[in-house]
Amino acid sequence: MDTLTTIAPMNRRTGFWFGSLLLLGLLGHLVAAALNRGGPIAYWHHIFGFFAILAVTGAAIFGAGWIFWRGRRDATLIAIGVVQAIMGAVVLYLELIAA
Repeated sequence: MDTLTTIAPMNRRTGFWFGSLLLLGLLGHLVAAALNRGGPIAYWHHIFGFFAILAVTGAAIFGAGWIFWRGRRDATLIAIGVVQAIMGAVVLYLELIAA
């Protein structure tokens, strides 16, 4: 079996960190929506923004992973999670300085 074409299976630790980082990013968006005091529409906008950022950055990181570290699905997922956590912190920070 060729090691370059073998896809590394996702282990439990990778899944835990990926999920935790995604939840951390979503939590940043939800706290920013609560600080916004815009009612239900603020929550909708922030949740939509979270998934829009996830789609755009996830596609870019997936593409980079396909080119640079093919077979390292765990590294790709962790990178997507880290970017989402950072973006959640940025959105929360921007909402805090705007208030």
